[in-house]
This record gives sequence, structure tokens and C-alpha cells, in this order.
Amino acid sequence: MLSVLIAGKAGEGIKKAVAVIADYFNQAGYSIFQYDDYQSVIKGGHNYSIVSVDKHLVFSHYMLADYAFFSDFASYEIHQNHISEDSVSVINDKNYIDFSSLLKANNFNDSFIGIVAISVIFYLLDLTTEESIDLIRKSFRKNEEKNIQCYELSFKILEERNFPRLKIEKYPFKKRKINNGNTLIALGALMAGLDYYVSYPMTPASSILHFLAGQSEKFGVVVQHAESEIAAANMAAGATFTGARAATGSSGGGFALMTEAFSLAGMVEAPLYVIVSARPGPATGMSTYTAQADLNFVLNAGHGEFPRIVASPGTFEQAFHLSAQLLDLAWYFQTPTVLLTEKHLSECSGNQIIDPDQYIALEMPVVHEKEYKRYQLTDNGISPLKCPPSHEMIKWNSNEHYENGIRTDEAVSAKQMIEKRYRKQQTINEYVPKHYEMLKCYGEEGPVIVCYGSTLMSMLEASKYITNKIRIVQVIYLEPFPVDLLETYIQDDFIVVEQSLYEQFTQLIKYKTGRSAKRVIKGYDGRPFDPVILARETEEAINEFFTH
Repeated sequence: MLSVLIAGKAGEGIKKAVAVIADYFNQAGYSIFQYDDYQSVIKGGHNYSIVSVDKHLVFSHYMLADYAFFSDFASYEIHQNHISEDSVSVINDKNYIDFSSLLKANNFNDSFIGIVAISVIFYLLDLTTEESIDLIRKSFRKNEEKNIQCYELSFKILEERNFPRLKIEKYPFKKRKINNGNTLIALGALMAGLDYYVSYPMTPASSILHFLAGQSEKFGVVVQHAESEIAAANMAAGATFTGARAATGSSGGGFALMTEAFSLAGMVEAPLYVIVSARPGPATGMSTYTAQADLNFVLNAGHGEFPRIVASPGTFEQAFHLSAQLLDLAWYFQTPTVLLTEKHLSECSGNQIIDPDQYIALEMPVVHEKEYKRYQLTDNGISPLKCPPSHEMIKWNSNEHYENGIRTDEAVSAKQMIEKRYRKQQTINEYVPKHYEMLKCYGEEGPVIVCYGSTLMSMLEASKYITNKIRIVQVIYLEPFPVDLLETYIQDDFIVVEQSLYEQFTQLIKYKTGRSAKRVIKGYDGRPFDPVILARETEEAINEFFTH
């Protein structure tokens, strides 16, 4: 295991520098995980990125770095406890190595600090000049000659200081692509036939919009930047009336604005797919950090009662497949679905191999009724769905309605329609467990650790440092909730890991199963769990409650 940390100010190319280094490790055959920590500022502030690599699969990053570059002494002071004993660190400072003066003397601005960082790490990793320059050329299409000149200046100073160098071993591997979670969520939706994506940017969901906009011609998907989250949700719901597979995405604050349209989708039975990537709240909260405090909100969003499906990926691979599943399920059941994730998965990057051949599209029911009724009463609650062009009148209604879509306030008809939607939820509850993996267990014996969402990544990595045998149980589908499946694992004492002070996930388990966790390991400072610290806390809980 090896970790590289680069820290500095926004505008200095910190994230890009680590991405280039991650690409080198990817080409060298390593599993990688990149974490980017940044403030909501365009220039200044404090940013850092970490890439952790290993010849075995890496599920999350480590805060303790083996190699580090700091663009100023203030960054070093922030991270001095994040440097391992045997690490090699380089600081851009007049009392250490004054790269800034060197850049200024050669007409380079602060944006070239990122090139300096790449030069430092590539030097420490003992790359040849040819290897380094090839990677820089590949990664930076603009200012190619100036980038190389900056690299050579930095490299020369490092040679003069004679820093220790370590050449890493390279491994043969099947070619892999580095993607972040949001890209894989978008690709999963495209796999399931996404036609239209509309949203208003809100971190950490924004890059879904940006990625799809860049791929619109290639995949034939219409992408629109709406004027607000309210507009985006209503436009996405309206697009489904025409037969377009539509989706929208935001974070908790944006989804709060979408809840009226979310309820609209529940009433009109629109197949609306929503992606919610959580960050700390309430209100603006910490806009570039991670949390799991929106669980209750998403499960209960909207007014009135209507069926929904909510699932949360715990790995990059699941992000891809769950996104496709939820778009399919929205159309199969004609009801809103939500993919609930967090910044830790959305914006972190890895090179796990994704197999698109695992995706099997749901076969949508064909409508043959002579007299078409948009909201026909059925035993399973699913009414026939037609979209233009059609010879029949297709009426969607946000008011309570008769089977043909005409508004009604009449008691008997309203009761029938409410019960029809309820039967649909019962059908969902029976269907999803038969066709999809609702829960996943990692490990064959030992105490049970229950988690959901991106905490799985941290827990899987932490498990490498836990001496006891454990079983990590991940809940994938949150609505419907896998009560029977989970109960087979929590007959005895169990531990929950989540990122919510109010223990929302723990309380959900208790509400659904009647069982209480023996210990809840919580994080709520906006930062994901560090695997080493999480392993220690988990082992302490195991030794207290399970070792006799």
C-alpha cells in the first residue's frame, strides 16, 4: 500500500496533479483510489488530493501519506500529522525549496505549481525523464512546451538536493479506465436508455450534468441546464409523459426544492429517476463534503402517500449497475425512484473493472387494451402505459382521478385509486427481492458490521486491518427494505457504521426489524472514515461486545 498527498490552494492544479499521478499508477498495474478535498472557492483556500494504490483492490483512501508535496508551508502545517514516519515530503517554501521564486523568475504563474508537484512525485518514484514527459504531454494539451520546461526546472533542483528515490514495481494488468462515481452513475443510466437529463448544478452531483453534456452527441441524450431545481424536476417529470427516459440529479438542498414535483410524479405515476448525492446540511451546510444525514428525508420526501424505490451504491461497480436498475424500475412500475449516494462515492475515483454485460434490461409490458385507461385499476397496481404517438387520448392528472385520468373528488373512486397505488408498492416489495441483490455480505463468519452507501468502501478497506474475522453486511435497497434478509444476519449483537449523528440508518434498522445495534460507529464532520482509524474503532467494539 502506498499513498501520495498533494496539498495547496485552489487554482494551483492540485486535483489535476494527483489525477496524472493516479494515471501513472493505473498504467503500472495498480488498483487506485483518489480522494479530492476542496473548499467552495475558485482561488485560494486549502485543497488537497490523495491517491492510495496497491497491487490488491483498494476500496478507499488513506490519510497517512508516503510521499507528499505541499505548495506552501501552511499546507504542510495542516497535514504534518498525515505523513508517515518513513515518508518523503517536499515543501515549496523559501526556507525549504523555493519553487515559487523559480517559477516567477522564468515567467510561470501559480497555475504551474501542479506541474511542479507532478515533477516532485515522479522524481521520488524514480521515473525516467522520458516517462515523465510522455505522461505530462498526454495529460496537458495546452502549454505543452512550457509544462515540459517547468518540469525540467523542478527536476533539476530535486537532483541537486539528492532526495531518496524508490522505483516501484510494475504489474501486468487488464487495461482499466479511471472513473469517478458520478461518471459511472451517468453511464449506468445511459446503458438503460437515458434520453433526457436536466438539472441545476449542485455539488457533489454537478459532474453528472457536465459529463452527460460532453457525451450528448455520442449517446443521443438531450442534456439541459435548468434555471432551478424546481424547474429541473418538473421538466424531467414532464418529459416522461412523451415517453422519454428522463432523470434529474442534485444534492439534499436541491432535492428539497424538487419534493413538490416528486409528489407530482407519485400522483401521476411518472417514471421519474432522481439522483441525490448527499453532503452535510442543513441549508448550504458544507457544500464540498460528505454525509449520510439525508436518509430519512429521501425515504419520506413528498406529501401524501405513494410508492417509491430507493437504493444506495457502496462501490463504483454498484453505482453503474444500480443506476441502470433504477431507471428501468421507474418505467416498469411507473413510479419515482431515487439513487441515494454521497460525495465520497460521487467525486472519488477508482479503476475498478465494470462489466456492462451484466446489465439485463427489464422487458416493459405491452399495452393491448381496446379502451385505453391511463390509470386502470389492476390487481398489481400497475396500469397500462402509453406515450405519444397514439390514437388514444392519454391523460395524466396531478389531481386525484378516475381510471381515464379525469379529475375526481368522489370518495369511492379516490379510495380505489389510493389503494391501487398501495398495491403497486406491495408488488414492488415482492418483485425487487426476486430480481435484484438487495443486500450483500462480505465475509463468512464473525461479528456483523452493517452499513450502507459509501461507508461500505471505508469498511471494506478497514477490514484489512481487523484481526478478528468479521462479516460486513451492506444494505443496498433502502425502500423496499430487505427485512427478512437482514434479520438472518442480526439475530445476535451487531455494529452499525454510518455518517449521521442522529443514527438515521441505525434507527431505520430498528424500525424495520425491531433490533438494536450494540454499537454505532459514527462520523459527521463531513470527512469519510479513514480505514485505519475505522479499523481500530471497530476492533475495540468487537473486543468489548463479542470477545468472551
